[in-house]
Amino acid sequence: MMKIQNNRFKEELEIFRHCDELTPPLEVSSTLREFVRQDLNPSVWNVFMKVLGVHAGVSLLSLSICSQFGIRTFSQIDLMENMMRVVGHTYCMAFCGALYLGLSAIVLSALLKPQEIKLIRQHTILQMTVLTGISMGVFLCAGASVLVLPGILWLIGSVIGGAVGLELGWLIRSKFRNRPGIVHFAVFFLVVLCPAIRSSAVSAHPVSYQGATGIMTWNQPFMSDSWMTYSFRSDTAVAARFMRMEMPDGRANYTGAQLDYLLFRRNEVQSQTNLYVYGGAGSVQFQNSLGGAGFVGVEADAETRKYFGLIKTEYMRSSIAPEFSHVEARIGIAPYEAEYSEVASWLMLQAQWHPGLQKKFAVTPLIRLFYKSVLWESGVSTDGDWMMNFMFHF
Repeated sequence: MMKIQNNRFKEELEIFRHCDELTPPLEVSSTLREFVRQDLNPSVWNVFMKVLGVHAGVSLLSLSICSQFGIRTFSQIDLMENMMRVVGHTYCMAFCGALYLGLSAIVLSALLKPQEIKLIRQHTILQMTVLTGISMGVFLCAGASVLVLPGILWLIGSVIGGAVGLELGWLIRSKFRNRPGIVHFAVFFLVVLCPAIRSSAVSAHPVSYQGATGIMTWNQPFMSDSWMTYSFRSDTAVAARFMRMEMPDGRANYTGAQLDYLLFRRNEVQSQTNLYVYGGAGSVQFQNSLGGAGFVGVEADAETRKYFGLIKTEYMRSSIAPEFSHVEARIGIAPYEAEYSEVASWLMLQAQWHPGLQKKFAVTPLIRLFYKSVLWESGVSTDGDWMMNFMFHF
């Protein structure tokens, strides 16, 4: 069999060698050359927006383990408190700054294209100084109290930590250049799985491609919602769903099965519009009692590579718990248009209204990072409530 295949290959090669030479159309040649030129020489602005987007996402994680100037996202552990006991408050700021920007730099070195990292490394100190300055400005706008000497040490530590983190991450990636999956899995575990596992709380589509399994979780202090879906058709999926709802009279936990259906889809060259409906039934635990419940929802979204919009509404009626209704709207913009193999970032604004919960209304600015089939979102509402969302399809 191998001999026959080799003979066929030689025959086809000879035919190819003796074919008449064809000149491709000038438009095709120009398009290919321009594509290669842009790929090998990425735009400074696009690279910086990617850097800023990844840094914003990683910052929400790093602020949960080491607060900066009293600013933190989640009440988990705080390395700053431990370091202050060892070296004091002033010099601790240098360590915190190095950790803050160093984590972002390591993630950047693993996710960006080699040519993009090369561009950053040509101006490493400048890039890290600008990121440090922007971060300091955000902290000041958030009400941080910054003293002169600790602030200077934090700035120096951030720039040094960022530069060292970038070089260290690139060195590690270079060692596994022929095995990129190892590096990507390490970053995926660090940035995505750890927050998802740690949190008790994407806008993700209820239906994916046929045969896909999806894991999705939306998490906030007043509500969490977790789905596991299986799309047995391109327009239909089944799902297991768990919800936690903090109501004025206590916590309600809903567990149920659900059917999701893609009612309408319109695909254009540069855009897509979807309309989904879903419904299910299950049980609700409320005030040490167990009862039945039914759940229905409608979701519509429209997006291009630059803009995104979503609106959805849900309603649950239970035999023992108060009624639950939820309306959510989102708008988003992508700072740059990313290819499938690149890290895409979105800046979004989300508004939620759920009159049956303790928190009736919430407005949350958030950042979305998307890499192939993995999506991660983090944000903090205008009232200071954290948000952590995660999606993965396989």
